[in-house]
Amino acid sequence: MSRIGIIGSGPTAIYTLHALMGSNVPLRITIYEKTGSAGTGMPYRQDTNHEALLANIASIELPPLLVSLADWLRSLSQGGLESLGLTAHDVTDRAFFPRVTLGTYFRDQFFQLVEKAHSLGHRVEVLTHHQVDDIQAAEGYVTVNGIGDGVAFEAKFDHVVVATGHTVDRQDAAGGDRTYFDSPYPTWRLQGLPAGRIGILGTSLSGIDAAISIALDHGEFTDAPDAVSFVPRPDAEALRITMMSRNGLLPEADFFCPFPYQQLEVFTQEAVDEAIKAGSDALLDRVMSLFKAQLETSDPQWSRAIRLSRLDADSFPPAYFAPRAESEPFSWARANLREVMANRAASHTVPWRYAILRMHEIMEDAVAHFSAEDRKRFDRGMKRMFIDNYAAIPPQSVERLLALHEAGVLSIERLGDDYEIDSSGRAHCVKSATASLNFDVLINAVGEGAVKDDDILFAGLKDHFAVMEEESEARSGRQEGSPSLASGEIHIASLPWLLSDRPFIQGLVSSHELGAEIAADIIAKISRQQPAPATMDDLLMSVRGADSDQAVEARSPETLGS
Repeated sequence: MSRIGIIGSGPTAIYTLHALMGSNVPLRITIYEKTGSAGTGMPYRQDTNHEALLANIASIELPPLLVSLADWLRSLSQGGLESLGLTAHDVTDRAFFPRVTLGTYFRDQFFQLVEKAHSLGHRVEVLTHHQVDDIQAAEGYVTVNGIGDGVAFEAKFDHVVVATGHTVDRQDAAGGDRTYFDSPYPTWRLQGLPAGRIGILGTSLSGIDAAISIALDHGEFTDAPDAVSFVPRPDAEALRITMMSRNGLLPEADFFCPFPYQQLEVFTQEAVDEAIKAGSDALLDRVMSLFKAQLETSDPQWSRAIRLSRLDADSFPPAYFAPRAESEPFSWARANLREVMANRAASHTVPWRYAILRMHEIMEDAVAHFSAEDRKRFDRGMKRMFIDNYAAIPPQSVERLLALHEAGVLSIERLGDDYEIDSSGRAHCVKSATASLNFDVLINAVGEGAVKDDDILFAGLKDHFAVMEEESEARSGRQEGSPSLASGEIHIASLPWLLSDRPFIQGLVSSHELGAEIAADIIAKISRQQPAPATMDDLLMSVRGADSDQAVEARSPETLGS
């Protein structure tokens, strides 16, 4: 029976487990989770997020597990929905739900998958409170070392999947600096801050999460007939939140588009593959020609208005952002929200937005082949443009930001490329060419970047990656390289580790694709081997740790319904 170890139990691990159920050969799977709660993932845990924070993926776009998110919610009793702060009216295929709702869905599906694995003859062991400290590749197996329930352990596997996901600072804020936070997560750390001058570095999703979490600690949002409003508590009149970024731009509201996605006519996988085959020299310019041709095909009117024919990879991003950059942030957000809501009501898709959304997935294949100079050009402009397009936020989040601004609580500052932070005095001072801003509290919400090789969590993997790179260079003659997705028997599925070569590999869709890709690789390798006959012990499923009883309770009629 092939032995598979999975490090982490969040969405990527869950989608990997789901895909592994397609194996016709019995598998022995051990899942390590360092916390006491398996099957959720950091971005969706209740102890990490305020219950009101929304995920920026519509239910229809979330890759289903045993059932879709919307169908799972529809299966709950009224009491089950109320426990999640929802009503039956809230559940639609295109609705955005709180992150903790997604976490509850993932947790339920995870333990149902474990039960399904048992019924299919696999053995699955879920080990909570197990911190993996190192992973080492050896001839024919992989060794995993760590501490589980306070005791050192070592285990050997045929395959190990590293699905550690995103990280978060878990320092106890009560014993630390209550005026500076290097991350808005977990959001409970932001509770109890005085209603004063609060600065947030970042105007995208993480910054929005910070602003809304702080606002909800000092007041409440109310749904008026025509708009959302914010009402601060009497003792919170001094609350002033300032969100800051280099460009001072707010994200767009998520726009309506058909699902499943439609195919592109010009910027196709085949066309980009042909551009890649021609070599790295001028590759960015070649794919940019395809990009422009696709936009001209999809939306000729917008292409003429933006003067697309005159633009290249360097000048297109400024033209794309120009309407926002030339507008007052909240005026622009209000107009964008009106447009988005009208389009959603009419089921209308803006062609150029949709074309860019579809192109980013294929563009990513070309990024790894860019020359060093082209990669710098891409990162400076086109990368930011693509991320802005696919990282649109729920309309409800825009409504909340507008409500905070209209209540006199929230403002936006554009810092430019050069700014500095001085925390030597009693206040945190953010200085730019145009402003000097003082804050009682400063929160860094710029988001998690790519993990560099020197920051790899497991020391044993560094040697493994070095060997892989040498082998790759020997085969291809290249002087530079990076770990492949499935390297020998160690499979890297940690999104932060893959960001350097796959800059758009973020979110739940990527978790699903990674899980399917890695599971297919593992199953293919196992199918080429002669499996040993299964014993009765192999057919037993073992679920260990504090989670197992909680999982049963989470699906009981008293809590979520059946």
